[in-house]
Amino acid sequence: TNMTSSYNEYHNLGRAKVQNIRQINKSFCQNESRTVSEFREKFESDEETSLNFLEDTSVCKEEKLDMLRIIVDSRKNVSILNMLDRMEQRDGGMEQILAYKKAVLWTTLNNDPDTLGSILDWGTEKQEIQNSIKSSESIEDDPIILCSLENNKSCLGLLYNAGYRITLDPEDERRISALLELNIIHANSMQILFFERQTCDPIEQFLRFQAHTNPIYTAVAFVGNETEMKTNPQIMRNLDPIRRSFAISEYAKELSSQFPDHCEGYLKIRSKCDEFTKQVLEHCNSNDDVKKLLDSCPSDVASERTNLHMALWQEHKDFVSHAFFQQYKWDKMTMDIKWDSYNLLKKMKIFLFSICLFPCYPFVVLLDSLFRESNILFISPEKLQMSESRRNISNDIEMEKSPNGQNLEDNIEMEETQNGQHLVDNIEIEESPNGESSEDKLCESEPFAFFRKSMHTPIYRMFVSQVLDVIFFISLFLHINDAHDGMSTLDNSYYPTIVAFIFATNHLFENIVDINRLGWCFLSSVWSIYSLLTNLLLCIGGLTAWISYQVEMEDVNRANLGGNHHLNIAMTMVALGASMSFFRITRVLLLHRKIGPVVICIIEIMKDVLYVSIIFLIIYFAFSAGVWSMFKPFQGCNLNESQYCLSEKRLIQNQTYPGILSLLFWKVFDGDFSDASILVNATRSEDGDITGGAISHGFSHQIGLAFLAGYQGLTVIILINVLIAMMNSTYSKIWENSDKEWKYSKSFYQVQFFRPRETFPPPFRWIYYFANGMRKIKMCKKSCPDNEEDNTNQSKDYIQLMLRLVKTKVNSEEENSIDDKFKNLKIDIFEKIEEMKKTFSK
Repeated sequence: TNMTSSYNEYHNLGRAKVQNIRQINKSFCQNESRTVSEFREKFESDEETSLNFLEDTSVCKEEKLDMLRIIVDSRKNVSILNMLDRMEQRDGGMEQILAYKKAVLWTTLNNDPDTLGSILDWGTEKQEIQNSIKSSESIEDDPIILCSLENNKSCLGLLYNAGYRITLDPEDERRISALLELNIIHANSMQILFFERQTCDPIEQFLRFQAHTNPIYTAVAFVGNETEMKTNPQIMRNLDPIRRSFAISEYAKELSSQFPDHCEGYLKIRSKCDEFTKQVLEHCNSNDDVKKLLDSCPSDVASERTNLHMALWQEHKDFVSHAFFQQYKWDKMTMDIKWDSYNLLKKMKIFLFSICLFPCYPFVVLLDSLFRESNILFISPEKLQMSESRRNISNDIEMEKSPNGQNLEDNIEMEETQNGQHLVDNIEIEESPNGESSEDKLCESEPFAFFRKSMHTPIYRMFVSQVLDVIFFISLFLHINDAHDGMSTLDNSYYPTIVAFIFATNHLFENIVDINRLGWCFLSSVWSIYSLLTNLLLCIGGLTAWISYQVEMEDVNRANLGGNHHLNIAMTMVALGASMSFFRITRVLLLHRKIGPVVICIIEIMKDVLYVSIIFLIIYFAFSAGVWSMFKPFQGCNLNESQYCLSEKRLIQNQTYPGILSLLFWKVFDGDFSDASILVNATRSEDGDITGGAISHGFSHQIGLAFLAGYQGLTVIILINVLIAMMNSTYSKIWENSDKEWKYSKSFYQVQFFRPRETFPPPFRWIYYFANGMRKIKMCKKSCPDNEEDNTNQSKDYIQLMLRLVKTKVNSEEENSIDDKFKNLKIDIFEKIEEMKKTFSK
């Protein structure tokens, strides 16, 4: 992908700003004074003596800047530096600082990295100049902002290494830092309701944000702090290209809602950040590189805040749908199971095997929690082998010393192989005569090793969870199918009710735990909110119904109770919750390649229905008020006493304002008002039919009928057709990106089974909490230096990997930009030839 060419559309506003500043600086030299004109002629003939103009006290500061601009445009480095040196003694050095800033700015606008490098090297030796560039500049005078807006990578790297930085609006910087610190997780657009901003210039803020979020600036900042990142983890957290791009992308989506006028610009910034992370992922050379990239997390709760989880929570669909991401996710899901290569019979055997193993898990976890280290649920076989390997190697070489007096262990840990991995990771484990590695022997006994591997296979967890869901659905169906609502003790019909209620309460408890554990991330999925509402209805309705049955007689007939009776209200909530529970089955269909996109389309189309429903409600209440006001005199009137009457029975029968509301609502779905009219001197038969009479053409009577016609036209003709058009557009848009949408939704569903807690789905989750409590008690009694060492090594490996990926990406972009440079050269040559032709023609 040629990033340089793809930025043309992305940087339209930024490029226009730079071009405007460039034209202003050019026009500054067009109306030059006589002294400057003489300097130009002298400089073209004799460069050395032309600098003597600076010694003339009559030359003002503006004229000196004009002279400096002439030298900068000539791109003669020696003359530029000589002029800067001669301006050193003026005004305590302030004149030289101003000249230096202008020289850097003009060289950047000229896109001249060679000259810019010479000027910056000269400035690094001047401490007062270094102090001056740290102060905040306006956009017009800040070369690194202009450089980033124009996507000038060569000059951008030089300016960053010289100490130039792009400063954001303080509020933007604070909130991006909060995202990087994981203190605030912006899960969706609902967070914007709590978003407050101080008054600032939206255009300047957008340009600064656009320059700062340039992926090239992100890459330059990361590579430029290579040494500091290895010693300061906080710098790595702030400059990590993946996580910083995720944070900027999420924040840009919020700003697009905060500033509708710049919505398109902020969404383009989000798109470019997503494209940058996707390109970094593409440069991985192996599955091990992908693993290091996706499993990395700067926080202590790595299992819940990895790059993999952040990409899912913040809806980075391009990143998630990438083939490398999908392959790693599926490999982690299946572990050593070659699921895709098995036939249907083999897959069924694995499914049944995982279900049969589950009843043994509680006993194994109980033994491990009471008599072992209580880590079988929390440490995977891979991590256990790595930890044991390092511990055994450390014990073997603990007392050995190298010739220089250092521990041999330190030498091994510090020595790195060519691919950047630690030597300890590459030590081959010697195998015993029977083919088993000594490492496997040292880890744990075969039965516990077998169950550890099974418990840490996510696809087994998914199978168990789905089977338990089937049990829940069956018990819920038996409950609602029972004539006594499953509350009678006269038979065994209450057993399914108890099972369903246990499932619902456990699911609700897990929803509350997830809200406390994930915060705003809980709202990142529609299914999470849907599950919470479903379980609330089932639990509240079921508990209220049970209490009501205890108060009332057990054989009470709900048909004899009022609609507002607490028992009927409770069972209504249970009915709603049951319907929503059965609809939740469609989430499993997301795993299917053909049905999954259809489910996604239906969910997205429901959003269109919601938007149109808002407009319909306004029209509905507006016309209902008008219709009620016009026709209320004709409701309940006696033909013997009134001269005019309504010919529409339903308008007469639906009396009062709620009756009109009901009539207008159902008229959208059946029938019309074409027979409605106001009759004069009509008669009514015994069965209520109105006969005779003439149609009234009075103004107020016709306006009343116009209300009905307008309502029918707006709702049936316009709104319904608009809804159909919106649904077609949404369907086409989703179906066009069906592969990306399907992979993202499928991944969101599958990744939840990576968590150790999913080994015991509700209602067996209490076993996990028991094991977790026992583990914390045992961990309090000893320190865990191995974990700290593993985290340190993983952080070092991740830094080395990201440096390699980012450098590779930057180098590939430089190669792709060669063609653009040749094109620019051809344009320059063509312009010079045209100028020469005009000169000769004159």
